[in-house]
Amino acid sequence: MDIPQKVEKWIRQEHLIQQGDQVIAAVSGGADSVCLLLCLHALTERLSFRLSAVHVHHGIRGEEADGDAAFCEALCRRMRVPFRLFREDVPTQAEREKRSLEEAGREIRYRDLREEAARLYEEAPDRRVRIAVAHHQDDQAETVLMNLCRGTGIRGLGGMPPEQGDVIRPLLSLRRAEIEAWLAEQKQPWRQDATNLADEQTRNRIRHHLIPWLTEQVNPRSVEHIQALAAQARELDRYLEQEAERWLAACGEGMSCQEEDPAGAGESAESRKIFLPASELAALPEALAGRILLRSMGQAAGSSRNLTARHVAAARALLGGPVGRRISLPGGASVRRGYRDLIFETSGEDEGAPTVPLSPPSAEFVTFPRTDGEKIPEKRYTKWFDCDKISRDVFFRHRRPGDTIKLKGVGKKTVKSYMIDAKIPAEERDSLWLLADGKQILWIVGYRMSAACQVTPETRTILQVSVPEGT
Repeated sequence: MDIPQKVEKWIRQEHLIQQGDQVIAAVSGGADSVCLLLCLHALTERLSFRLSAVHVHHGIRGEEADGDAAFCEALCRRMRVPFRLFREDVPTQAEREKRSLEEAGREIRYRDLREEAARLYEEAPDRRVRIAVAHHQDDQAETVLMNLCRGTGIRGLGGMPPEQGDVIRPLLSLRRAEIEAWLAEQKQPWRQDATNLADEQTRNRIRHHLIPWLTEQVNPRSVEHIQALAAQARELDRYLEQEAERWLAACGEGMSCQEEDPAGAGESAESRKIFLPASELAALPEALAGRILLRSMGQAAGSSRNLTARHVAAARALLGGPVGRRISLPGGASVRRGYRDLIFETSGEDEGAPTVPLSPPSAEFVTFPRTDGEKIPEKRYTKWFDCDKISRDVFFRHRRPGDTIKLKGVGKKTVKSYMIDAKIPAEERDSLWLLADGKQILWIVGYRMSAACQVTPETRTILQVSVPEGT
């Protein structure tokens, strides 16, 4: 089987291109991208799609980069493939954003490719636009090994998928050596980027030393087996995602997306605050619980990009930890252990409120069925509540604007008004601990408890909360 046929088989197997698609080939001038362009060009009629090409000049390698751009333009002109050149100043952007040249260059390349995709879509909105990149099996092996050595989970072991949004990888069934051998047979030259020959970058060291050693000393099919492992890891990753989504959907009311109105105006706003039942999470298989935690942390933080296995492990540890323990997440979000739930919060929910220390009072929470004739303890630092009247997960915090407490014979009253009436010194008010059920306060520790959840003859389950004296 020749190379274009092998690529066609892979494209059909992975459903990468449909009839009528517009495909943009990202062409650098290297052997891989030249092979990509030639194969796609050979398949345009058989697969019924339109082909164009984009080259990004990074402004890094001077005359050598100018030669790459000229080579790509000439090759496309000879093949009659529409061509677009982008000229960028990657070093300046990398310096401005304090990023590596490689990272900045990658972001700029995809930005330019998507700009061209948007332009083509505007011209023909009935055509789906695909961006084809030239990653092959050796690139896949390098990615998986690099992720593995740096520390990764199942998702990192999956490497690069054949299809990722609008990006497709038609060459993932090919080895680098067979690409170069085929180009030599076709008498098709390509450009060599000198930076790919140096061992300064981790990927290059894996490429030049580790993969050849694995191929020669361990198994000639090492790269192929790594590719197969990546495919299995992606299947497992998809399964975990589906199961996590199913579990979260089944939570129903266990998840909350309603933010308390910080101004106390009674209005609701969209929030990424999430409540998940801790006991149910703890009972799940570790892999599934980890994926649910990762998804929920990513939702609270706005992105899962900077979340690592350490964040997942720390969040899992909260399941067996004491009430009130909290961990911080990237982007200012956090996860804390509530009485019943694990609570994921965004950074902006408590703006303007006093900062809550990470270690609230070491409280003891106990639930037990009520029995007739049971006497409610009259203790300052131990209180009983009707568990069934608590609408959300309770936790300790300091006061916030709009907090209210229901008092027997008085009705609902703001915590601020109560503290004034109780003649609590102003300098002490912000340091008092409150047991909260949303914006409703159940207990101002050391002072009053709410009448909203008082134990009555109809109470079936009692929640007893005790804190150290003097809290």
